[in-house]
Amino acid sequence: MVYALAVAALVLRAAFIRPGGGMRFLIPWSLVIVVAMLGELVPPAKHARWGGGGLLAGLDNLLLPLAVMLTIWCCIAPSSAASLLRTGGKLYVWCMTANATLAIVDTGYDLSTFLRPFWSREGDMTTVAARAEAMGRLSGIINQPSSAGLAYSLAGLLAIYLYTRTPRKLYPILTLVTIGGLLTVSKVFILIGIPLMLLYLLKSSTGSRKAGILFAFLVATGAILQTGLFQGWKGLDFLTRLLSPPDDQSLIGFYTAGRWVEDSPMMTVIMEALRVSPLTGVGAGGWDVAYDSSWAQTIVVSGLLGIVGLAAVLVGFFRLAKLTLNPERKRFTLFLAAMLCAASFGLPALTTNRIGVIVWTITALLVLAHRQGPEGRQTWITPGADRSELLLERPLGSATGRPVVLRRTDTHPAGPAKPARLGGLVRGKGAPFRERGLFRPLRSRVSSQILAGP
Repeated sequence: MVYALAVAALVLRAAFIRPGGGMRFLIPWSLVIVVAMLGELVPPAKHARWGGGGLLAGLDNLLLPLAVMLTIWCCIAPSSAASLLRTGGKLYVWCMTANATLAIVDTGYDLSTFLRPFWSREGDMTTVAARAEAMGRLSGIINQPSSAGLAYSLAGLLAIYLYTRTPRKLYPILTLVTIGGLLTVSKVFILIGIPLMLLYLLKSSTGSRKAGILFAFLVATGAILQTGLFQGWKGLDFLTRLLSPPDDQSLIGFYTAGRWVEDSPMMTVIMEALRVSPLTGVGAGGWDVAYDSSWAQTIVVSGLLGIVGLAAVLVGFFRLAKLTLNPERKRFTLFLAAMLCAASFGLPALTTNRIGVIVWTITALLVLAHRQGPEGRQTWITPGADRSELLLERPLGSATGRPVVLRRTDTHPAGPAKPARLGGLVRGKGAPFRERGLFRPLRSRVSSQILAGP
């Protein structure tokens, strides 16, 4: 479905594509794809100890981000991106709270018969989710605990971005998301998601609200523990062991399940890829092994050139955060970048099944909206005002997307209005701003001269 939409969008709407700052993602990710395809066309001369993986599955992992980005940039106007991000983000957050509710119910009642069709088309009990459920790691309809941990982390960050100003909604949502993430016993959520959520929550609040937020979390957590909700949960011992690392093992080895230590299965895969084809990898199909991180996956399918592309993509998230004008979205983008960068060492965070589509959809919308100013703020010029700023959710500003400064002229509100021009923008009394063919009406009380903002 995603690929069909991408092809239709490119055929019908290619002339309207607005990648904006998205080239910092599009170019390096295309590099990863091109190098991976080169590995398929020119197979490495050396043979590996493992058999080849599925070519179609490998291509799906690589092409899906590209398809999502191109579809959104072809079909969505930049002026609509912020509102769509908020609407889609709310839908995703509420879906994850519903999934957390299913996981909570699953602690007392066996819902595997209901959940099994979501884990596998065949509905068998050999899936990762089925084996994890036998250990008490409950992920709802998501088929892998690590993916579920990433999904809950993303939901928590989105909830803070969307509901910071409405604590009555934010606190219950974060409580459910936190419980759902803990039930997965996912290190991605416990070691990355929870710390980033707490830091983001504190950074988004000021003054006495910080103490109130921490107090509310402590009260909510204590009340839930007092209910005895976790007494029948098989994963409680697993979670307790995770929070109590042994003395005879390093913290890195313990919390990465031995992935990033010498002679681990993942390090063996990485070293084998460097031996067989260090520069370009073995191709999009890869090997029939578990990669366990974005870096291991990339070095197998695209080699060191692919690693350069992956690093450039992750740096692009931080660069996008720096260039975002809206303070709230800037903060959200920064924490999203930190989450994806840290999670990439524990799973293929950018290509993981299902959640990867959500991540790239949000990324594409953030790219379109990054030049828009603060939300819901606009200051009208009134007689006697010397200077004012116009800061809107839908940018009615300069061609560069920066905020617009309006300077009052001597024209009385009731008098004639002389349109002022700057960079193809036209404004007069009752006239709309015009930017690249997009019209947004704006009532004007006075005639103003438009100047580019800082």
